Amino acid sequence: MLINGSVAFYLGDIMKFKKCLIQMLTVVGICSLSVSSAMAEKSSANTVQSISEDIKENPILAYIVPEYEDLWITEMTSRPDVGSVSLRYNNDEKTRSTLVSAKRLRANATHEKATSNLLRGARAALGDGKESLVDRQFKTDKGHEVQCLGYINEKEERSESLCILVFDHYYVQASLPWALDDEERGEAVFSRSDGFVKTVFDRFSEYEGI
Repeated sequence: MLINGSVAFYLGDIMKFKKCLIQMLTVVGICSLSVSSAMAEKSSANTVQSISEDIKENPILAYIVPEYEDLWITEMTSRPDVGSVSLRYNNDEKTRSTLVSAKRLRANATHEKATSNLLRGARAALGDGKESLVDRQFKTDKGHEVQCLGYINEKEERSESLCILVFDHYYVQASLPWALDDEERGEAVFSRSDGFVKTVFDRFSEYEGI
C-alpha cells in the first residue's frame, strides 16, 4: 500500500504514539519521549514556580486537564520547540491507560485533509483489516466533532480506541486501551471514555493558539 507524504507524516506520529502506548502497557515500560515533568504519584507535582516557567515556554500546558474522575496524569512531556504536549493518564488500579497528545498541524494542512490523513493513520495503527473496527463520531459539550476508531481486544481483555479532533492549527488525539469491565460488548465499551475525551478536548479548545 502506497502512503503519500502527508499521511506518512501523521502515521509516523500515530505509530510513535502507539509504540509508546505498547511500552506503557508493560510492567516496566516507560514512554520513550523526553520528559520535562513526571508525576509518579499524585503528590509529586511540580512546584507552582516551575509550572509557571513551563507554561511561559509552552503556553498550551495551561490547558491540560490534570485529573478527571479516577484518571490522573502520571507523566507529561512538553515540547516547547514545536508547541506540543503529550500526557499519560491512568487510574489507581492501572486499568485506564490513556495517552493524550496535542500537536501542531503541518503549515499547509487543511482541516479536511488533516482529518482524513489522521484517520487513515489511525486505521493503519489499529489494524485496517479488522472486521470489528468500530467507527464512531460524537460532539463535545462545546460542539467539536470527535472521530474515533476502536476494537475489542479479547485476547488482552481490553478495548482499544483512538480518538481525534482537528482544530485550525493543532490536532489532539487520545489513545485509550482500557481494560474490559463487565459491560456488554458493543458501543458501550467504547463510550466509557467519552466523558474524559470531551473534557480534555474541550479544555484544549480554549487555547487561543489552537
